[in-house]
This record gives sequence, structure tokens and C-alpha cells, in this order.
Amino acid sequence: MYDGLVIADDLTGAIDTGYQFSKAGLQTVVSSVPREVEVAADILVVETGTRSTSAERARKTVAELTANHGAGTVYKKVDSTLRGNVAAEVAGALDSLGPGIALVAPAFPGNGRVTVGGYQLVDGEPITASGDYEGENAPSTSNIVELLSDIEYPVEHVAIDVIAGGETAVVDAIDSIPTGSDSAALVCDASTESHLATIANVGQRVDAAVYVGSAGLANQVAPLIGPSDASAVLGVVGSTNERTIEQLSGVPGERVVAIDCEAAVESPRRAGDAAAARVLDAIETHRVGVITSVNTSASIDEALAAGTALGLDRDDVEERVLRSLRIAAAACWEEIGPVDIFATGGAVASNVLSTLDVDSVELTGREIASGIPIAQLETADGTTTRLVTKAGGFGDSDAITRSLHYLRHT
Repeated sequence: MYDGLVIADDLTGAIDTGYQFSKAGLQTVVSSVPREVEVAADILVVETGTRSTSAERARKTVAELTANHGAGTVYKKVDSTLRGNVAAEVAGALDSLGPGIALVAPAFPGNGRVTVGGYQLVDGEPITASGDYEGENAPSTSNIVELLSDIEYPVEHVAIDVIAGGETAVVDAIDSIPTGSDSAALVCDASTESHLATIANVGQRVDAAVYVGSAGLANQVAPLIGPSDASAVLGVVGSTNERTIEQLSGVPGERVVAIDCEAAVESPRRAGDAAAARVLDAIETHRVGVITSVNTSASIDEALAAGTALGLDRDDVEERVLRSLRIAAAACWEEIGPVDIFATGGAVASNVLSTLDVDSVELTGREIASGIPIAQLETADGTTTRLVTKAGGFGDSDAITRSLHYLRHT
């Protein structure tokens, strides 16, 4: 049984989307229909060649693959400009799910493709407004709800303000939709990586869900796939670099706990203990918890303002916030025992390790990405665990999610 099955209608899309799973540390193989012998892989990507076929054939092919997938997660890859038999293939996936939900999110923000108000936009313009996306397989409309209107299943739109409210808000919205059917397609707005991360997590909470998206959504789904007996991971993020703040936005909100920096300036102990309690809840539920002192640029200004009111300079403020991070990390370690650690920000990593009584770090010669090394550390009592560190300005937009996924699933 595979951890995931990806169904793509052409080879370039199969490889592009499969890469998102591969870079998350999942063994990924691209094959073509039919495949009678199971291959050794975590993720099987099947290229169906149905982008230019009849809608009937495309629907039947996807339905058969979905019915016999034997995988923990099904991902129907569609083109981010909606070329091909999108409606027929969504219907095919729903045909075989029984009661189920298709989470349709073809946005790919990194390449200028976003979904707003149910419309698919490229560089801010509806896809049908540009001559670049005309041709035999081009969509007749930029409105995804309208594009799917001919399928027999209800099609609903989940607006961007609901997506921005987080996964619980989206699940609540799904539960309240009067579909009139056991199955439905939900067209989800998304204009940022954070929006796609929310949609990816919703798919893990909804029974019998199939993802329908481009490589953009796949990039967020991949870190969620893996064994249930995964390692526990503690992330400690103290870098104020804008790139780190952007990377952190890709981590599902339920896994991130922001220290109250104003409270930390007044009492590092109280703020650290409060954050630790919430992070422990996240680790218990998701096996991953991240403590951060800076989840938005405004956090820095708020902390400095609190320090000014107490007559503290910037160095004093930074020291107190860092101390609260250290207190929170130590409390988590003491409560649940050794966990794998991700840390970003040189001072943060150093302080966390000193708190855990680690004198030296053994380098493994491996890395998550360039400049993001994997190490092993041993505490004074002989406990060994893993450590991934990242300088604040290093890494692509998914550097933190990839690091957390590696520690959790590898």
C-alpha cells in the first residue's frame, strides 16, 4: 500500500507534482497506466495521458484508479490554468470515493496562479482573459465553480476569508454546507502558501477527501503524509529575518505557538511557561509544535514598545524574549522527554542547546537543503536526538515545513 497516489493527466505535471513529495523525503515513482506490479515507493504518481482525450475516457480512467488506489492519500493533479478535462476528472474521483469531498485548489502562488472569488487568475488576470491560455484543452471559463457545474455532484465555493480563518473555520464551513448529496466538490480560494497549507490540513481532518490541485497544493500536502508512529518534533524560531517569517507562515497555525512578547519583556518565566503549555498540546495532537517569538513583523515593534515602557533598551528586550523561548523549550523537553529539534537563529540554537546541557553536536554530512544541515546531539545523560538548524535568511519558502517533515517522518 502506498502512502499516497497522485493522478496526473500529463507527464510534465506528473513529474512537477511528484517532485513536491520527493523533496519532502518521500520515495516517489512516476509511472503510466496500467501498472500491474506494485513498485517500492511511498508515493506512486500515475500519468494517465488524459489531458487531450475525451471527457468520458478521462472520467473513467480517474474513477478506476481512485477505486483501486490502495493509498492513504489520493491527489488528483490538475493544471494551474485549468487545461484538460478538469470537470470530468473531478467527477471521476468522486465517483469512486463513495461519500466524499473533493478539495479543489489549483492555485500555485509561487508561479502567479491564485484563486480568488472562485476565479482562477494568472498574474492578477482571469486565465481566459489572456491569449496565452487558448487552445483545444483550454478552459471555457475562469470561474471554477462554473467550470464544474455540469458534474452531477454539488459544487460549493469556500471564500478566501474562510480559508484565512484557519482549518477549523474551513471544517465548520464544510459541515454547514447543505450539499444535498453524500459527495461534493469544494472550490477553495487561495492566494498564499498559508492558504494552501490550511486546505492541505483540512484534507487530513475530513473523511474520504481527495485533493484536486496543482503542484502548489501538493507542496503543502506532502509534509503531512507519513507514518503514524512519527517522531515528536519541537521547533524553536527566534529569527527576525523576513524570510523566516514568510517560511513560518507555511506551517499550519495549529502547530505554531507565538510567545506573547510583551509579556515576555515583563516576565520571561511567565511567558515561557504559558507558551510551553500550548506547544505541548500541539505536539500531543500533531506530533509537531513550534515556538516562535516572531510570527509577524509587528511582534518586534510590540516587544520594543513594551521594553521602552520599562526603560529597557533593545538588547535587554531581545535577551528577555530569548530567555522566554529557552524556558519554553526546556519545559517541553522536561515534560515529554527527548524530541528532535529544529532551530533557526544562531543565538536561539545556542541557547536551546545550552539549556538542554548539550556540549557538542555531531554533524552527519547530510542536509535538508543548501545551508540547512542535519546533526545529531547527545545530552549529558547520554540521550541522543537530531537537530536541524537554519540561519534566518537561508532557504526557500518551504524550508521550515520541509525541515519539520524530515524530522517527523524520517
